[in-house]
Amino acid sequence: MAQGRRLRGAAPHPARQGVTAPSWPAPSTGGVLQYDGGLPGFVARARELAATYGDRFLPPDSLVERAERGEILA
Repeated sequence: MAQGRRLRGAAPHPARQGVTAPSWPAPSTGGVLQYDGGLPGFVARARELAATYGDRFLPPDSLVERAERGEILA
């Protein structure tokens, strides 16, 4: 098949449809920075979720340590 041709019914390449990477910075979709309870509140809530839904919700040690030191995320 010649280059640049496609099979009948096949979708065109995304780049040919004008699909591009998202602009930066991307809007926040969640995580620590969107949580209103601050870092200590986030750690507490993550631990609650881990108790209910499993260890995948445990906060990373680095965040726990920062919360214990009273640091903020900027």
